[in-house]
Amino acid sequence: MAIAHVLLVSADPVTIQQFSDALQELSIAPDVCQDLPASIRLFNSRKLDAVIVDLQLGKQSELFLDEVHLSPSNRTAVTFAISGSDAEHTAFRRKADFVFKRPLSAQSIRNTLKLAYGLILRERRRYFRCPISVPVTILRQSMPEVRCHSVNISEGGMAVSTFVPLSPGEEVQVRFALPGHEVTFLAESRICWLKTGHLGVRFVSLSHESQLQDWLSQKLQETLPEFVARKFQSKVLLVDDSKFLRMANEIALSKAGFEVSTAADGEEALQVVNDKLPDIILLDMMLPKISGPEVLRALKANPATMDIPVIVLTSLSQRNEETLLSEGAAAYFEKSTLELDKSSDRLVATVETVLGRVNHQKSLNLRLQALARKKKPTDD
Repeated sequence: MAIAHVLLVSADPVTIQQFSDALQELSIAPDVCQDLPASIRLFNSRKLDAVIVDLQLGKQSELFLDEVHLSPSNRTAVTFAISGSDAEHTAFRRKADFVFKRPLSAQSIRNTLKLAYGLILRERRRYFRCPISVPVTILRQSMPEVRCHSVNISEGGMAVSTFVPLSPGEEVQVRFALPGHEVTFLAESRICWLKTGHLGVRFVSLSHESQLQDWLSQKLQETLPEFVARKFQSKVLLVDDSKFLRMANEIALSKAGFEVSTAADGEEALQVVNDKLPDIILLDMMLPKISGPEVLRALKANPATMDIPVIVLTSLSQRNEETLLSEGAAAYFEKSTLELDKSSDRLVATVETVLGRVNHQKSLNLRLQALARKKKPTDD
C-alpha cells in the first residue's frame, strides 16, 4: 500500500526510472508526467504529498514550482527540483524544499528522499481522511437543525451524507462526537462543496482540536505499513540546556507522534536514559554538569545503551562529522539552522530517517538470523 503520492515531472527516461525505483522503496507511489501541461492538469485534479520537477524542462519548470506554492490544495506539498548546474542548485534552493543535483545516482537520490521522508509523511497525515459514520448536527442561524451522518473526517473538515439543500460558502456550526470520546466537538465551518446526497464541510475553528488530531493519528497508524507504524511508538529523549529550543522541539516531536522526554543537562540525561531507555536521543554538545561528548562516550560504553542511536545537536563551529561519527553518533543536526518555521520539521524528518535506518537494519539482522537457523543442520 502506498503511504504517499508524488508527482514526478521529467522527460528523461533514465531519471524517471531512477526516481520511480527510489520512491517505491519507500512505499511512495509516483505519478509520472513527461511534459508540464499534463503535469499541471494532474496537479490541479488531485491532492499530492510531494512534487519533483526536472529543471531540464526549461523556464516553465520554474513557473510550475511557483504555481505549486500558490495552489489552494497543494501549496504545502514537499517540493523538489532536479538541477543540472551549481547555479541552478543555488537558485532553486529558494523555490524548492530540496534540490537534487546532477549527475544523479541511486544513492544520492535515496539520501535526499530519506531526509525528506518525515516531511512527506507529515503532509500525508495532514490530509488523511478517516472513513467513519457518526451522527452530525449542522446548526444554521434562524434555520432548523440538520441531522445527518459523516462519511469521513479529517483535520480540516468532513464529508456528510444529507439531502437537505445547503449552499456552498454558507457558514454553519457542526457538532459531532467520536467513538470512545466523551467530549462533543463544535466547529465553526463553511460548506465547501455540494453533490447529490453529500456535502463537504471545511472547519474554520474547532473545539478540542488536539483531541481530533490525536484520534486521526491513531486511525492513520492503523492503516500504515508496519515499518512506518513503528515510528508512532518510538520514544525520544531530547537533551538541550536551552529551555526555548527544548520546548519548541518537544512540541514539534510530540505533534509528529513521538513520546518525548527531556533533559536540561548531561547528568539528568544519563539518569533519564537509564530510567526510560529511549529509542533515540537528541543530544546537545554544550551542556552543563556533564558535557555532550562525555554523555555520548558514556552511552556508547554502556552495554545497555550502546545501541541507542544518538543525533548530535551541534553549532556550525563545532561540526566535525568524521569525529562525531567515530565517537558513535548516528547523525548530526546543526543548531544554527533551528529557526522554528521549517527547521523543526527537518529535525523531525532527521529523527524519522535515523529510526527508519535503524529499524531496517534490525529487520535485516533478524532475517539473516532466521536464514542461518534454517541452514544449520539439525541433530537426529
